[in-house]
Amino acid sequence: MSDDQIFFTGIECEAVLLSEISIFSNGSKGINYLGNQTPVAISFLTDVTTGTTPNVQGTLNGNPNTDYVIEFFKNFNANPSGNHEGEIFVGDDIVTTDGTGAANINTVLNESINVNEVVTATAKEANANTSEFSDGVIAGALPIELISFVAHPIKNYIHLSWLTATEINNKGFYIEKFNSQNNWESIAFVNGKGTKLTETQYLLNDKNVMINQQYFYRLRQVDFDGRFEYSKIVSAKINSMRSSVGIFYPNPANDFSNLDFDSKDDENIVVEVFDALGQKVFTKDFYLEKRGQLKLPISNLSPGEFIVRISMDDLTFVRKFIKS
Repeated sequence: MSDDQIFFTGIECEAVLLSEISIFSNGSKGINYLGNQTPVAISFLTDVTTGTTPNVQGTLNGNPNTDYVIEFFKNFNANPSGNHEGEIFVGDDIVTTDGTGAANINTVLNESINVNEVVTATAKEANANTSEFSDGVIAGALPIELISFVAHPIKNYIHLSWLTATEINNKGFYIEKFNSQNNWESIAFVNGKGTKLTETQYLLNDKNVMINQQYFYRLRQVDFDGRFEYSKIVSAKINSMRSSVGIFYPNPANDFSNLDFDSKDDENIVVEVFDALGQKVFTKDFYLEKRGQLKLPISNLSPGEFIVRISMDDLTFVRKFIKS
């Protein structure tokens, strides 16, 4: 123990001023306000980058028009939704609340933060009291770790399921579907688990489907702070016995991508190609015999992912390919 550092197992108090205090691995709150004592302030960290000059973002709720010193700590083994503790002091900043008592935290630290280290914070009034430790945020962590996202056709509906390994600050998922107007539309919202470090299974059935039509889906995962990211695209189709269309191959491709076709009759078909933004890039007519192969020229396309709508009489199929 040095002259300027004392290590505690925890502090229970009604009011206390602490600076650069190290409390961790104690099995309970590092600073715990007792009785009816109103917390000095409550800080919520939402994101921490990694590296030698990491950035910490979040919000603070306290007294209106008040200066607070925010002290940041990194922890090597802390549970981000657990004990509210601080192991190593890594920097501080001053924020001022507005007339409602709110302030944003956006601080660049001069101490290194590594991936998976947990960052917490305290807030203290000038020459007055110190708050409890905030919830932790895992540095460099993805909002969710998605293990799988699949779509399965089941009789008259398509069953969607996805599995997460961990979730950080996850508000939930918008399930989006590529529609006939060549746009992605949200068909449902499923609440997330906030912060959870164990696996979670999610399920959804899309009953607004028709046979012989390929449907494409993606997840838009949204954080509580409004940020979002997309999953991979998955697809499924409920087949009838009348005709079938395979998948593009090779995929990815550079000059041509092929599609096998099987029908009871010869068919005139219309092929429409859309880019990832839903913009139509070209249309081409084909005549195919009962069993044939569609050879789609793609050499003039820019690299990227494309969605193809194939129309014949009253049937529509949707496929995708990647231009390399």
